[in-house]
Amino acid sequence: MALRHRLIVVFVSSLFFAAAIAMVSLQILGTEFMPPEDQGELNAVIEMPPGSSLEATNAAILEFEARLVKMPEISSYFTSVGLSGDGMFSSTSARHARVSVTLKSRRQRQRPLLQIMKEVESLAEGI
Repeated sequence: MALRHRLIVVFVSSLFFAAAIAMVSLQILGTEFMPPEDQGELNAVIEMPPGSSLEATNAAILEFEARLVKMPEISSYFTSVGLSGDGMFSSTSARHARVSVTLKSRRQRQRPLLQIMKEVESLAEGI
């Protein structure tokens, strides 16, 4: 049936396509590459200035952990000091650290993951 009425099918398809584009441009329909997900976990990568010793990095991480433990949404965390800068190769660097944080379940916390991430990021300021 559609083959007999090709022009109508093309016209209706073009109309739906134009309507979809109009919905996006008029912000009736939102767009995003990846929607935010709340898996209850986050990773913080700490990078000290070049030339920092392992002891200096460890001292900074201890101060960061002292601030982190005060957050009520944190269930547990694991810290590794002396990591690769990009996390992909096996080379080590005394000035890098990674903190893997596990949050309480969504029902046990009042703030979403993105707000908690911003606060965790601000905890590292001034260290």
